[in-house]
Amino acid sequence: AETDPILRNVVTMRNIIAELKSTDQGPSQTYVTGDLATTADSSIESAADIRRIEPVTIGAILILVGIFFFAIITPIIPLGSIGLALLTAEGGLYLIGKYIVPIQDTATTFLFTVMLGVGTDYAIFLMARYREERIEGRDKIQAVQTSVTWSGESIATSATTVIIAFGAMTISTFTLLRSIGASLGFGVLIALLVSLTLIPSIISILGDYVFWPTSGRRFEKYAARAKRRRAERPGYFRRAASLSVKRPVLVLGLALFISLPAIYISLTGATSFDFAAGLPQAESVKGLTALEQNFGAGQIGPTQIVVQFPTTILVNGNLTSSSASSLEILSKGVRGLSNVDTVTGPTRPYGVPVNATNLASLTPEQRTAILGSIGRDNRTVVLTVLFREEPFTQNSLNTVGQIRSLVTELKGTDPSLAQDTVLVGGASASTLDFSNETIGQFNTMRIITIAAIFIVLLVVLGSYPLATVGILSIGLSITWAYAATLIFFNDVLGSGVLFIIPLILFLLLYGIGMDYNIFILTRIREEAQKGKETHQAVVDAVDRTGGIITALALILAGALGSLLLSSNRLLQGFGFAIGLAVILDAMVVRTYIVPAGMSLLGRRAWWGPRWFRRVKFEQKDESSSNWKIPDT
Repeated sequence: AETDPILRNVVTMRNIIAELKSTDQGPSQTYVTGDLATTADSSIESAADIRRIEPVTIGAILILVGIFFFAIITPIIPLGSIGLALLTAEGGLYLIGKYIVPIQDTATTFLFTVMLGVGTDYAIFLMARYREERIEGRDKIQAVQTSVTWSGESIATSATTVIIAFGAMTISTFTLLRSIGASLGFGVLIALLVSLTLIPSIISILGDYVFWPTSGRRFEKYAARAKRRRAERPGYFRRAASLSVKRPVLVLGLALFISLPAIYISLTGATSFDFAAGLPQAESVKGLTALEQNFGAGQIGPTQIVVQFPTTILVNGNLTSSSASSLEILSKGVRGLSNVDTVTGPTRPYGVPVNATNLASLTPEQRTAILGSIGRDNRTVVLTVLFREEPFTQNSLNTVGQIRSLVTELKGTDPSLAQDTVLVGGASASTLDFSNETIGQFNTMRIITIAAIFIVLLVVLGSYPLATVGILSIGLSITWAYAATLIFFNDVLGSGVLFIIPLILFLLLYGIGMDYNIFILTRIREEAQKGKETHQAVVDAVDRTGGIITALALILAGALGSLLLSSNRLLQGFGFAIGLAVILDAMVVRTYIVPAGMSLLGRRAWWGPRWFRRVKFEQKDESSSNWKIPDT
């Protein structure tokens, strides 16, 4: 609103009105509303959101990372590095917005939280692996090399899946989705490059001082205590993985028991189509509410029916009898629908039928209204339809479908209308068309995303079952989180869930949520390549990565959860759903369900294409622990 000259006019009008009210004692309450005003308010609120979200996100990351590493320097390194990446990404977004796709305010707000969350995750995962290697006694250079080799592969794979998911959004015709996809995909790419280059360089220079004050002799004492605790008493994640490996049927049965009601809620839960309602405190929305209360809900967004006849319908200043008859039949049919309050047009200038074939018999006001609904070509007519309900309710959208069905039916029975072009537009119609087109495009995006991520997982893990487990387990997190989102926003807050949230949520979580999947699965593969049988590899991998993955999930959930502070309901929904999903994914799915699934699969978990297979058995009996690590 500060840079766009059209949107700036909204702010200018409000300033003029405020000045006039202060000097001339104007009306007690005024509103500048409409589509442009709503867009301007969205831009203004986005800037305010950033100011609220920034300190909360940064503070949450500093606290969580500091607690996990029990260090002061450690949280500053990823934040500083990702801050540099964010500045670089914003510079690139300027070029993307100028030459490829416009970058909207909602996308830039989202970019800040996603880059901080995901970028910090990548950096911390690398630093945690470095600390683990140092605890095991490797020197600084060996620890850095091992961290980049193993964790770097996981991070690169994770970032690739995120970029794929975001990149799929760019095929949409909806500018907001293309904007989100392009900005987040580019931002994650920059975060990846920083994590794989700048972070290892900083660690190589500072060494154990990255964990200050737990450095020097303190780090040696910490490493000794950590190894002793691990040997003396198994931690929570080791016990959880052992339980899942020993009782996989019980764990998977409980997951199915929870999933069935979640699936039902996800499939039957009501969603909203009103984007403007996502800014409840904005002046434009308050103005729409005043319109609805005083002039009827239909005034918020009328529906228009455009009828274009093949020849002129005005003869000697009067409507032809055939065109008047066709228009009245159409108007009467539309008016008969239950959700239609008023229909105005050439035969109903004020909603009541008149004789439009004899304009001389009508009042001047009626003649003006009739001629005002006929185009300059004298053959195009607009009928204005006001609904009883708001234009964005499901019933109003269904009414648009009923009108279109009625038009098709009448064109089949009325020879005059059969030759005409009849189009139904307006707020409800455009929302319905957008919804249908978006859902169709998202089905294509889903297929592209799942297929591409499956191929990436297959190449990295070398296993059909593991790639499948990765895809299906994310589906569980999405289902549970979306069901909880519907309950929280519909039943607790009563604010509703925008229909686009589950569509975008699918892509976002298949990208972001796949991070923890890849972190645990690549670690299981690494442990298996050391010669461990599958059950032992799973338990050891969960034991080694459970703490860091949970910490990363809390960091990402804290970053994205800060979107709940936004005034935009779309961002609030994303913040709640994604934050909850990553916590469920890390603390439930990765800790219990994946180990249970791996336990059932046994050595079949490593079945895959011969040229991609990473772990091979020399004998059929897995219990012999006789493994063969393929040459690389």
